[in-house]
Amino acid sequence: MTTYAVVDLETTGTKLNGHHRIIQFSCTFVKGNRLAGSFTTLVNPERRVDQEVLRLTHLKQRDLDNAPLFDDVAGTIYELLAETTFVAHNIQFDYRFLSQEFERVGYPPLTLPGIDTVQLAQILYPTQPSYRLSDLTRALGILHRHPHQADSDAAVTARLFIKLQRRLRSLDRGVVQRLASLSRCLLYETGRCFTAAAHYQQHVGTKPHRNQKAVEGLILRRHAEPVALTALEYPQTKRKKERLFKGELDYRREQARMMNDVFRTLTQKTTALFEAPTGVGKTLGYLLPVAYAASTGAKFVISTATTTLQGQLLQEALPVVTRLTAQPVPVMLLKGNNHYIDIARFARTLQRPVSEHSQLLQMKILVWLSETTTGDLDELHLTQQQDPLFAQIRHHGIDSLSADDPFYDEDFLVRQAEEQRHVPVIITNHAYLVQHAAEFAAMNRCLIVDEAQHLPDTVLDQPAVQLDFDAIKIAADTILTLMESHESLALRDLIGKSGISRAEYVALRADLRVIDHQVPEIRTALLANFTLRDDGTQLPAMTLNFGRFTGFVKGHLGPISKITKAAVRVHTSLTRLRHRLAGTDQQHQFTPEEQQFLTTFFETGDALITTLLPWRVFDLTYLEDLQATAMVSLQRAADNPNAHLRLVVGIAATTDYLNQQVYRFFQQVLLVGANLTLRNREQTKKTYDLSGAATFYHYKAPFDYSKQAAAFLVRDMPSVREIGRGEYAKQLVAGLAPILRQEHRQTLILFNSLAVIEAVYAQLGVVGITSERPVMAQGVTGTVAKLKKRFVLAKNEGAILLGTGTFWEGVDLPKDQLELLVIAQLPFESPTTLLNQVRYAREQAKHHNPFVTLSLPRTVQRMNQGLGRLIRTPDDIGAMVVLDSRIVTQRYGKTFVKAWPDSLPVKTCSVKQLTNQLAVFYAQHPAK
Repeated sequence: MTTYAVVDLETTGTKLNGHHRIIQFSCTFVKGNRLAGSFTTLVNPERRVDQEVLRLTHLKQRDLDNAPLFDDVAGTIYELLAETTFVAHNIQFDYRFLSQEFERVGYPPLTLPGIDTVQLAQILYPTQPSYRLSDLTRALGILHRHPHQADSDAAVTARLFIKLQRRLRSLDRGVVQRLASLSRCLLYETGRCFTAAAHYQQHVGTKPHRNQKAVEGLILRRHAEPVALTALEYPQTKRKKERLFKGELDYRREQARMMNDVFRTLTQKTTALFEAPTGVGKTLGYLLPVAYAASTGAKFVISTATTTLQGQLLQEALPVVTRLTAQPVPVMLLKGNNHYIDIARFARTLQRPVSEHSQLLQMKILVWLSETTTGDLDELHLTQQQDPLFAQIRHHGIDSLSADDPFYDEDFLVRQAEEQRHVPVIITNHAYLVQHAAEFAAMNRCLIVDEAQHLPDTVLDQPAVQLDFDAIKIAADTILTLMESHESLALRDLIGKSGISRAEYVALRADLRVIDHQVPEIRTALLANFTLRDDGTQLPAMTLNFGRFTGFVKGHLGPISKITKAAVRVHTSLTRLRHRLAGTDQQHQFTPEEQQFLTTFFETGDALITTLLPWRVFDLTYLEDLQATAMVSLQRAADNPNAHLRLVVGIAATTDYLNQQVYRFFQQVLLVGANLTLRNREQTKKTYDLSGAATFYHYKAPFDYSKQAAAFLVRDMPSVREIGRGEYAKQLVAGLAPILRQEHRQTLILFNSLAVIEAVYAQLGVVGITSERPVMAQGVTGTVAKLKKRFVLAKNEGAILLGTGTFWEGVDLPKDQLELLVIAQLPFESPTTLLNQVRYAREQAKHHNPFVTLSLPRTVQRMNQGLGRLIRTPDDIGAMVVLDSRIVTQRYGKTFVKAWPDSLPVKTCSVKQLTNQLAVFYAQHPAK
């Protein structure tokens, strides 16, 4: 019957430096998991409060001036909190700030036990995308009327705390016991919640959950039974669609046309390209026909550009299809191995000491494992997975598993492999598709490529095969030392006891010595053959002639084959030994020192095998398959002769690659996207590697750009190249500042360089914009994922986001989430990268101008994607400003304008005229 005091403070600032003061204190009491009264008071801080704080808290300076001093209310508050447990959302701030204030006015510091609802929520709701109080309560259905007001925040946190307590007690008993055993890592006395819940469950005798089961002490979700589909009749006519859509979707003529075209194409088994501008509703345009075709036995692979978009398809689009058809289509998401948790590896981390932060993650994962059906670590919504724990628990693929492991049958990738042959719809991403297309060959599936404009780039950008000669040498030296001469303990000391015989030990050592001695010899030969200048110095990076490299491989086939065979035998030996020791380890035959040594030995062995995987670049069959599309280069850090030397094999052209390596494994291929068509149909076919029989479908944009948007092209802004980065940032901000002060609208400013973003952000601070409006800058104030989330959440604050790269696309910002789009720099790619040098050289060899055939079309396509961020719904209003004057002064600028919607008004002006031009536009186009 503990009394919990749920506290929230509003203060003049967040730094615990003794200078800031409380302006509002509120406390809501909880007892017996029920609300039990509250207390709140304003506090006079004896100073002027920043306008930003007053705006955020909705407090008024005059009310604070008339409020009691903290000295006057400290005694009441101290007495109220006596003999309670202090609870707060982010307890580190509220507890320490209040304790500091008590000491300032002569009271003892707080010694109350404390509980942090942030950590509780992170553990008990592990898949929440945000744990800010307002975001969390909204997700959990707790009404929060006045965020950032202490009385409202305290009351809401109290209701959240009650919900968290109930949630904790509802978990499986095995999960709660595990959580209790790890809970000492938590802030203050937060861990007591878990030990109390464990005692409670033991007292009341809770039953195991029917949809969960215990495996080696972990609670896992049971396998779901397959769902049988009922055949559905596709709604071909407008009347049938309107009847189907009623209450769920508005009937859109172009979307209905697309649905019919897709469904007809699926029945005809032909190849087709569907170009659907923003607003057509292309996702449902193909998903609804897919659902009807799947109901009659058709099977599909749907590939989209990113793992984020995979999640959007599953969580946003497919539920709509399910509601329309009244029949859920069984779907599986496929991603790369490292997206998934290896349960066995995770279980092993629970047996060894880890940091407090890693323990918190372990607690979060224990709850998640009891609920997840996929094992996809992305479900945890961690913007960064840099904790050492993730390196230990990421999956290394089915081949890394032992069939004898007790978790084998529960492994998520094993279950995926069993289910994917039967599930009607598989959703993956382009990177996975390009690397694993052959695995779908025997499944008789249709391939639908959504966001198909990214597929060629994915082929070119897929991780190149990188063979690091020096990393192989280091790993081989290390494992040989562990075998023979490690200072405290070596593998030879465990012969017999470890399960390895003398003969196996000798054979493994011999194979490792082959790798250790001969890999450096191949390295030396490559350097001698390819990277010496006339003066005898070595190049930091160079592209190799493919035919000459193949000749090198043939000339050194003997030692290359010897290394290949040795690497295979080392992998086999280490795998066999690890599986043999798994049983021995369970019988506790090793001392703790020996167990730690064996863990280190096998981790080093894994590192060696990983560094040897790219050795296939020396396989002649592999090289023959890639000779028409690949580039080979030797690379090392510039001006550092001791840097690691890497042999890199990547894809330089998509022509013939997509047909041979992707499309041929499917019954038919459909490409879908908003910006697919390039200069002409033939170039489009060439880019996407389509056959001559492919059918093209185009749909009209549903927006009236003449009434919703306008483009303003500035003719007199100098470029970075002309005046340098520092001066450019000053002139750009000088032109932007009047606009940003006049138009207090959600603004996205797109660049082509992170270095320029940094300079512009600094200059915005110099002129005071960063203190007037929330300004976010990629690479300066946060990661891409963090900035996307913050920008959307700050839609009512007139936020400004400076971005590049990924912000040109894939960000859905409808209505007032984006009203002003500024293109600071045209998104041309650097022509100096190794990949572009190879691609440009190939075009020149064909007597083509690579700027015209490669660079310009790709940049125009990127610009259209940027424009697509601005107008997303029929109610959107927005202006696009292009500050790169090349769009006006260069002949190729007309190419950009011609690619925009015909109804989009385009106006040319000077920097000085821009502020008035925008004022007129927004006056004539008030937001609906």
